[in-house]
Amino acid sequence: MTILLIEDNPADVEMIRELLSDHKGSSFDIVCADRLSAVKPFFAESGIDIILLDLGLPDSQGLDTLRWVREHAGDVPIVVLTMLDNEETGLNALKGGAQDYLVKGQMNGPLIVRSLRYAIERGRIEKELKKQRDSLEELVSEKETLLREIHHRVKNNLQLISGLLDMTRMSSKDESTNGILTDIMLKIQTMAQIHTKLYESKRFGKISLSAQIRDQIDGLSNIYSGKGHDIRCEVNSPEIFLPVDQAIPCALAMNEVLSNAYKHAFKGRKKGTIRISAVQENGRICIMIRDDGIGLPAHFDISRTNSLGIQLIRTLVQHQLKGSFTVKSQKGTETRMEFPAFTTGV
Repeated sequence: MTILLIEDNPADVEMIRELLSDHKGSSFDIVCADRLSAVKPFFAESGIDIILLDLGLPDSQGLDTLRWVREHAGDVPIVVLTMLDNEETGLNALKGGAQDYLVKGQMNGPLIVRSLRYAIERGRIEKELKKQRDSLEELVSEKETLLREIHHRVKNNLQLISGLLDMTRMSSKDESTNGILTDIMLKIQTMAQIHTKLYESKRFGKISLSAQIRDQIDGLSNIYSGKGHDIRCEVNSPEIFLPVDQAIPCALAMNEVLSNAYKHAFKGRKKGTIRISAVQENGRICIMIRDDGIGLPAHFDISRTNSLGIQLIRTLVQHQLKGSFTVKSQKGTETRMEFPAFTTGV
């Protein structure tokens, strides 16, 4: 075993030589340097198995010494030498990259040998763990790149389908057909927006609820703004992130509610306001969508309605989000959706 002993005190150097020479069953080749400026040639030769390092040298002091040696020594394990009254420095050295430390005045041959062997084994394990960690990080990066590419392609395909539907809608003169095509197109656009967010997001696998709401409002405004309505939307939501499994059904349910508000809430009126609020409390997410429109028809019963829109919202909220929703009419219409907040572990 070749040891690089970086120590400027000749008495300590001699003591360490004697302690190691008295230890039977092990052979040590000790090379010495008394300052950092004399160390570089030993690193260049790449024949050092371990470093014994005194932190107090003529040209460097304290943990700065360790940082310099750690930077230039590569993966070579380091055992730091400390004084009796400065053991805390040894503990800090472990945090700074040393594999072990020894206290001067308490050293003997067996203790030094155990420390050297421990430091070499710990250095080997740390090197292997770093190699495995780097490999895992590379695999994760490749996976994220692949998933982003998938989301990008899905988004492009959905936008293509939406564009084809929009072309068909614009060429059709039948109002009923236009309405059906518009509803389908908005649902596809909503799903495309989710995949766009996943492709662009730095928080991969998480969707910002407030950003998604604003994107949906922009899409709806573009569709319905040409019909003579001046509909203002107000969004009040803190930064809430949803996993993909929640983001898509949540966005589709909101799309249905907001579309109905744009289409039906302000009949006979030119102006109106839709307010959307979202909060996350006690492990649940609550989304409130309220308009100041004409309200629901008299005797409307959500539990008995045959409306496909209500059935879709019920399926999305109750079955996919495992939540609940209510609709009430009082100076407009208010829809409340509530569901458990799943953890976003990606």
